[in-house]
Amino acid sequence: MSRFDVLFDNVVIGHTDLDMGAPVKGTVMGTLEPTTEYSSSQAIESSKLSVRLFGSEDEFLNGVVAIDDYSADIGPNVTAIEVSVTGISKQNFRRFFPTHLAIYQRKYIGSVT
Repeated sequence: MSRFDVLFDNVVIGHTDLDMGAPVKGTVMGTLEPTTEYSSSQAIESSKLSVRLFGSEDEFLNGVVAIDDYSADIGPNVTAIEVSVTGISKQNFRRFFPTHLAIYQRKYIGSVT
């Protein structure tokens, strides 16, 4: 499974594995591991948010990126931040998330093509 950088205005604010996905909807999500550059005020859906392959300078995941930060609701000693990307093209979903696609195909279609 790939790891991804999450950026706000081209600054890395965290990392995620995007370990859950719905291929039919073109959606992935995962827990955000924030860097020191992260601020809960960035916990919004914004055109300034983007996701790229970890360590890459130019392999961005197309789609709408949103961050939901539940840390304040849960307590000061818990980090509970989710990142999601919706509207991923079929081509990019196959490229970046072949495992999600294979699980979906086995579960709902019965075979992997």
